[in-house]
Amino acid sequence: EDRSFTKDAEDPTTLLPKQTRHSVFVKSGQNITEQVKLFGTAFYSNREIEQSQRFGSTVFLTPAQNEQYGATIGLQTTFSDSWQGELVGTYSQNDTFRLLKFFTAPFAPTNTPFLEDEDNVTSKVTALDTKADGTLFQLEGGEVKIAIGGQYRKESFNILERFIDSDRENYAIFGEA
Repeated sequence: EDRSFTKDAEDPTTLLPKQTRHSVFVKSGQNITEQVKLFGTAFYSNREIEQSQRFGSTVFLTPAQNEQYGATIGLQTTFSDSWQGELVGTYSQNDTFRLLKFFTAPFAPTNTPFLEDEDNVTSKVTALDTKADGTLFQLEGGEVKIAIGGQYRKESFNILERFIDSDRENYAIFGEA
C-alpha cells in the first residue's frame, strides 16, 4: 500500500490476479536405426485469469483466457564418424481472449461500464530448421570443423476485433568453421 500506483487499490497486497492453470508437456525419442533418431515434443497449456482491480477512480475488470499449444518433431542422423545432421519442424499457436471493462468510481457491481472492449488474439509460428556439422580435415594442431545450416520461419499475428492480420517470413543460413 506504500506504492503510489496501488495505494487506492481495494487490496494492494494482491497485485497478481487469481489464475487457474492446466498444462501438459510430452517428450519422446526413438532410434529408428543406429544412425537415425526420431524425436519430438508437444505441449498444451490453458490459463484462465479473473481480475478485478481498482486504481484511482477507475476499475478494470479483465477476465482472460489463454491457450497455447505446439509440437516439434525432428530427425537426427550421423553420416560418418565425425559428421551429423538434424532436421526439425516446429509449430506453435497462442490464442488469447480478453474482456476489458472500465468503470468510474464509486464502483458498484450494478454499475454499467462506460467502456467495454474485447480482444481475440492469435499468433502462430511455423519453422523448419536444418543443420550439419563435422570434421572437414585434420591439421597438425587438431581437427578443422565446420557447421552449416538454415531456417525457414513463418509468423502470423491477428486481432480479430481490429481486423489486424500480419504475417512475415524469415529465411536464415549460417556457417562457421
